[in-house]
Amino acid sequence: MKLVHTCGVTLLLSAMLPALAADAPKTLHLASLDWLPFSGSSLPNDGLSGAIVTAAAKQIGGSVKVDYFTWKEAVEKGEADPSFIGYFRVFYSEERTKKCYFSAPIGKAVTGIGCHKDAPVQWKTQADLATLKIGIVDGYANGDAFDAAVKQGKQPVEVSASDTNNIRKLVTKKLPAIVVDKQVLHFESAYMAQLEASAK
Repeated sequence: MKLVHTCGVTLLLSAMLPALAADAPKTLHLASLDWLPFSGSSLPNDGLSGAIVTAAAKQIGGSVKVDYFTWKEAVEKGEADPSFIGYFRVFYSEERTKKCYFSAPIGKAVTGIGCHKDAPVQWKTQADLATLKIGIVDGYANGDAFDAAVKQGKQPVEVSASDTNNIRKLVTKKLPAIVVDKQVLHFESAYMAQLEASAK
């Protein structure tokens, strides 16, 4: 896996900030996605990031309610639905600062190019990836250079609704490479291998 970017991961608060009003309820309603092991409805405390968000809310005497969607839906809910104060776990981008406020970072992520061990992807610059169709998740920020190349039509991509779908395409060799968080790739790959073993 080659590094695309390392960044802080934050909670993105709606520009409306309804939960910060003086008469706001103590429960902060957030949108997220199943992004194991960082966030997920099946994980204790809503995952690693969910636990951090909950602990932060307790510091101000509040609690957290998380609803789960695809990432694209989570962004739409967190940015535009007045019943949500925001969404998490999100990478910082200049484009997003125009719509919302970022909290302090709640973790770190290492996102890179996931590929097959028997067919490694060798690259040094963004242009080196242009010969490959790379799997991405709808609505994810994948680094300024990569996202710019996609917008300019210089980088072929195949869009999926989730990392799980992308990792399946990688494992079954339907795609030569995907953009993915290192821990998410390891967690999901191990889980898929476990399911496959138990089915035999």
